[in-house]
Amino acid sequence: MTGRKRTIIGTGCFFLVLPALFWLLQEMAWFRPLRLALQSHAVPTGVLNYGELGAILKALGYVRLVANDSGRFPRTDGSEDEERRPLELIPFQKKRWVDEYLYLANPAGRYGLLRQFFPGGVTMKGQWPILAIRLPEEDIFDPATGLLANREQKGREWERKAEVLIVRDGGPVFYSSVGLRIHGGKRRVSQYLPDYRLYFRKRIGVEAMPVETLPNQETPVRTLVVKNTDWPAGHPMNTPLAFDIAERIGCLVPETSLVELYINGSSVGMAYATEHLSRRQWDQRFSHQDYVFYKFKGGVLASDEKQYHEKFWPVTSARQDFTMERVAETIDLDNFSRHIFSWAFNGTTDFCQGVGLFDPNEHGGRLKWINWDMDQSFYDKDSKILGIDRQSWEQEGIELLTRAEGTCDRQILFARLIRESDAYRRYFSALVTEILNHRLTEEFLLERVGYYRRMLREFGKPHGQYIAMLGEFMDRRAEFLRSEMVKHFQLEGPFSCRVPVTDGLPLIIDGYTYETTYAGRYFKGQVIVLEPADSAADTFSHWLVDGRRVTGPRLEHSVEDDMIIEAIFNSR
Repeated sequence: MTGRKRTIIGTGCFFLVLPALFWLLQEMAWFRPLRLALQSHAVPTGVLNYGELGAILKALGYVRLVANDSGRFPRTDGSEDEERRPLELIPFQKKRWVDEYLYLANPAGRYGLLRQFFPGGVTMKGQWPILAIRLPEEDIFDPATGLLANREQKGREWERKAEVLIVRDGGPVFYSSVGLRIHGGKRRVSQYLPDYRLYFRKRIGVEAMPVETLPNQETPVRTLVVKNTDWPAGHPMNTPLAFDIAERIGCLVPETSLVELYINGSSVGMAYATEHLSRRQWDQRFSHQDYVFYKFKGGVLASDEKQYHEKFWPVTSARQDFTMERVAETIDLDNFSRHIFSWAFNGTTDFCQGVGLFDPNEHGGRLKWINWDMDQSFYDKDSKILGIDRQSWEQEGIELLTRAEGTCDRQILFARLIRESDAYRRYFSALVTEILNHRLTEEFLLERVGYYRRMLREFGKPHGQYIAMLGEFMDRRAEFLRSEMVKHFQLEGPFSCRVPVTDGLPLIIDGYTYETTYAGRYFKGQVIVLEPADSAADTFSHWLVDGRRVTGPRLEHSVEDDMIIEAIFNSR
């Protein structure tokens, strides 16, 4: 027999034996569940993760995530195990991947989740939302695999599946399964109560937490950081308040909300939830993936780091042609200057943080920055370390940014600009005047302090001494910064400029509309710009500048001393 014939016969025998082997295999007992699964045209609702029905069930809280024990179908051996009772089958047309987790029916919906998350009951503390996290105890405390027992560990392998429930106004408003990790740098180990990071993933829950789930939330959240407020100790509202002020100044800040944090049914205490500074979260603000996102702390793509430094340092360290105009071609000076001033106003000593980013497709790809981790605001760390006797509002502001020994990249650029560019000194001085006169007004600052006073009282921890310090800080900080500006920018003043607004006829002052009397402060030579609002333009007559008549609806006047400007209208 030739070799070719032997090959043909051997191949034929193989294909005759192969079906027999498969027949024997499928008759074995251990193969029976798989055979039934392959023959079935339906799956239990527990594995319904995707599609419109799955999305509706998850949104209503009628299913919850559980570990996949591979028990896709009811037992067929006559077992009376109540936990393995038959599940409802739902027809489907497409094959569905059975992942690490399954969805289990939760018939009571979100209100049933309240009993599961808070078996001992729960009482809301005023307007505080509750952010409750639930996960197996071993995922927290197990010496080998628990998050708290290994809090120094980082990365996806140290992420555990958990459930999160958000409660507002006494009722649940959001539920999902999430990936949970410990968050932070050095304090992840040194801090008694750790911070957490929540990853929303479609395969285990929802892709993002919807807008308005938390108060004032305008952006879907894919990665949420939940931070303990009690840092520094006794200063629980530092970061949220500093973010409020930075946003009012005009900075880019992550959306943030106060929450009461629960872990496995027990209150951990006051916390705040904020967007994570990551591409995963901030992708939603861009229409493409080509933007640069450079984090000053934490993990960063090598390409982002390279492009950031190539963008920032050539213009910052240039030996020639270092002008405000040249810097402005590469740096978004409005964002940069407001970002810098937010540190100065808040007295943020640990300021060199955040993210530098630029979009090559937007305005020539100019660099801008996002504020982050402002917990050392309103906290005079240097006075405590060095034993300096001064009031809280007297902690360094402009002085903090002009130190010759500065090592922060933005501090280095700022110090060089004010040292070498007359144009930038004028620009920054005018910007500070605008912010202090029109944005960080007494009304705004006192309203914010009042809000946090109310929230602390509702929680049952009034922190009276801390709130009193914040009130004094807000009352005195602006004038202290103006005195620093006089010193470092060789300015004169400031001088007051009062503009009465009467008879309900609004005025536009420096681009801001006022319906009540305005009182601003300007350095000598700075210009105040006034004009009647559209609703008052028809009856406007003229201006009185310290009693001197000036015609024309638009007034641009150099402030040289204390003064009063009045708008005169014709009688209606």
